[in-house]
Amino acid sequence: MIKKSSIIVFAIFLVCCVLQSTPKTINGKTQIKEFSLEDTKVLGIGLDMKKAELEKTLGKPKRIESQYEGAFGVDVLHYFYDFGSLRLEPVDQKDYSVAEIIIDRPNFKGPRDIQVNDALDTVIERFPNNKCSSIEDNRRFLYGEEDDNCGFILYDSSGKRVKTVFYKFGPDGFGGYTLRFEIQNNRVKRIGIFVMNV
Repeated sequence: MIKKSSIIVFAIFLVCCVLQSTPKTINGKTQIKEFSLEDTKVLGIGLDMKKAELEKTLGKPKRIESQYEGAFGVDVLHYFYDFGSLRLEPVDQKDYSVAEIIIDRPNFKGPRDIQVNDALDTVIERFPNNKCSSIEDNRRFLYGEEDDNCGFILYDSSGKRVKTVFYKFGPDGFGGYTLRFEIQNNRVKRIGIFVMNV
């Protein structure tokens, strides 16, 4: 026979799960959506933007580095700006497009207005969060599943300290988009948005 207290605990757990998955509103708008292509556009630029359009929007970078990558058979370019850096990968023999955006300086807005030095809780509250999920293999899924559109937290080996928060959209591998928040002392240390082109 099931004890009455077990039924009550289970009912509270279910109510908690339903309430936690209810969308929140920010500034009167329902804001909690999964990571999407919309989130790959920040600072007036976006992933897959061509080099000429990028330079027209942001101007010439402070510094450019090039590095040969065998997967492409040519150099990839790294552009450095005040907010951080961009990785440009070849589209064809003559043109490049933005494949990665790194924001590693404060006061520059990333996806959903999240910035370097924002609290970990700020990141978590701006995306769907299934608070009823558990930690397995040092990961806790916030929504979705592996090999699917998803969000998850990666913990250190102790399973207690958050290292990174990932959001993925599209297929694994070629054509997939990823948003990565590197966390240090429960604060955003670095924001990375990238597309897999190889």
